[in-house]
Amino acid sequence: SSDAVRVADLMPYFDSESNSFNIYYLKDIWNDPFNQRHPWYCLKTDDFINYSTLSVGEVLSCSTNPCAQDYALGTGSIIKKASSYFAFYTGHNPNSPSSCISTKEGIMLATTSSLGSAFLKNTSFNTIYAADGYDKNDNFRDPYVYYDSVTSKYYLILSARKQVNGIWKGVIPYYTSTDLMKWEYQGVLYDGGTSNFFMMETPEIFKMGNYFYLLFSDYDSKNVFYRKSTSITGEWSEPTTVGRFEGNGIYAAKTAANEKGERYIFGWTYVQEGNSDNGKKLFGGNLVTHRIYAKQNGDLAVAI
Repeated sequence: SSDAVRVADLMPYFDSESNSFNIYYLKDIWNDPFNQRHPWYCLKTDDFINYSTLSVGEVLSCSTNPCAQDYALGTGSIIKKASSYFAFYTGHNPNSPSSCISTKEGIMLATTSSLGSAFLKNTSFNTIYAADGYDKNDNFRDPYVYYDSVTSKYYLILSARKQVNGIWKGVIPYYTSTDLMKWEYQGVLYDGGTSNFFMMETPEIFKMGNYFYLLFSDYDSKNVFYRKSTSITGEWSEPTTVGRFEGNGIYAAKTAANEKGERYIFGWTYVQEGNSDNGKKLFGGNLVTHRIYAKQNGDLAVAI
C-alpha cells in the first residue's frame, strides 16, 4: 500500500462507470489498541501502472466490541445489484471461544451506494454460520458471490472444512439466493476430488467462454489452483496440463474482467521474515497482477 503496509487477500471489482479497477484488500494491520485487525482498504487503477488509494481511507472497519463477530475482518467479495454494492465479508473474532463469543468465523454483509464511500454494515443481515457437519471452530470464511443469468440466482461460495467419506478435508460449500439477503445452503460444490487440501482459501467462480472456472488457494503449498466445468455446479475437472498457476509466491488471488472482457488475476506475493530468502513466509506482501486467458482446450494461461 502507499504507506508501505503489506496488502493481503485481494478483492478486485471492475467499475464500469469509471472504467477502472477497484482493488480491495486486507491491510496487514493487527493492532488491538487502535481496533485495526485487517481492515479493508482499496487501490484504484485504470492502467496497472498508476495506483491511488481511495480518499475515504478505510472502507470497512473492524468492530471495537471484543465480543462482536467482526472484531477482526477477513476477505470477501463485492457485487452490484441495482444501485447498491454488496460487500460480503468474513467476521473473525480471535477471542473465541470466550464467555461472550462462541463462533470464530461467520459471513457478514455491508453495503454502499458509491464505490468512493465506505461500506455500511448491514445489522439486519443474518450472519451465515457453518452448518452441522462442518468445522465450526476456525474454518468458515472467504465468501465470494457470483450471479448466474441462466438460473437467475446468486451463488455464494466459501472456504470450509468437512468430513468427506469419514476424512476431514477442505471443501467449498455453496449457497443460493435470489435477493442477496436470504441464502439457502445447497451442499458441497467441490471437495478437492482425489486431493486432500487442508483449506481451499479465497475461492472464486467465474465464466469465460464455454467454461466455468473455480479458483482457490491451497493453504499448505501457498499455490493458486483452478478447476473447470461446463456447469456452474460441476463436475469439476483438473486442467489438461498443470492444475495450478505456476510459480511460487502468488496467493489468495481473485480475478476481474474489464469492459472488453479481458480478465486479470490479482494476488499477493509474500514477504519473508528479515527480508531473507530463508526467512519465514509472512502474511501479506506485494500486489501481483497478470492477464489470464483461455486456450483452445479450456485451460487457462497467463500473460504479463
